Amino acid sequence: MSDPRPLPELGADEVRRLEAFAEELRLAHRPPPLSPGFAERLAERQVPRWTWRRAMRQNRLLRVAAGVLVTVAASVPVMAVIQLLTAPRTDPPAISFQAPRPAPAVEVPEDGVLPTAPANTTDLTEALDGSFIVAGDRQGRLDRASFRWRQNYPVEAPAAFEPAPGELDAGLAQGLALRFGRLEAGDVAALAAPAAASPEQLWLELERQLASGHPAMPADDLVTRVRQLWDAETSSRAWLAGWIWILDGERNSLLDRLPDAGGAGFQVFWKAADRNRQVWPAD
Repeated sequence: MSDPRPLPELGADEVRRLEAFAEELRLAHRPPPLSPGFAERLAERQVPRWTWRRAMRQNRLLRVAAGVLVTVAASVPVMAVIQLLTAPRTDPPAISFQAPRPAPAVEVPEDGVLPTAPANTTDLTEALDGSFIVAGDRQGRLDRASFRWRQNYPVEAPAAFEPAPGELDAGLAQGLALRFGRLEAGDVAALAAPAAASPEQLWLELERQLASGHPAMPADDLVTRVRQLWDAETSSRAWLAGWIWILDGERNSLLDRLPDAGGAGFQVFWKAADRNRQVWPAD
């Protein structure tokens, strides 16, 4: 067991004397001389060189692999000679030939030209007359108005909406109920006889179409009735201004407000449902 105490520090003079003593020891005990060839034999033992003889002598697996390789290499020519010496097959494969079938007969016109359909040179603008363009414009305006109508309605009624008998027509009451969300478009019957309809009935039909979300093009008898009432009765134009905008794209000042109807008790409902400025587009 070593002494755990630290070694004393040596002075410079003691260090010189210790080195001188070590030199005397080296001179007194020189290393013995080596025999000739010892360094070469030592190097060979330290770094062995691979040779085929040494590998075959030391590795059994390598010897087995070499034997298998020699056996296989020798058996190939032997098997080839045996194959050549054996008798050929006595049953040669049958070889047959099938003649092609005759091609089907194809009837060709005598002139050698196949008939073709005549080219369609009709211009699309010529096929579509002015009525198609007018109908497209009307349908576009009707769809836009229906979209804006459903964005603004239905709204909650400011009070219980119960029309008193005799104060408001049933059709007008249904129109207000549509705007207040108390009725759906499917609950209102379609206009049965447009040719004899009143301005109020035409207004209700327009409200029903806008609330449905998929309005249909107005029939010819309805268009005729709207124009007839518009030209004949100036006082009824407030009910028909929406139809005129859809048919002709003509914006009248009457579009900005709902018509007045009913008694004084219904003015609050008309004012609450008056959003025409938001329903009808500016163009």
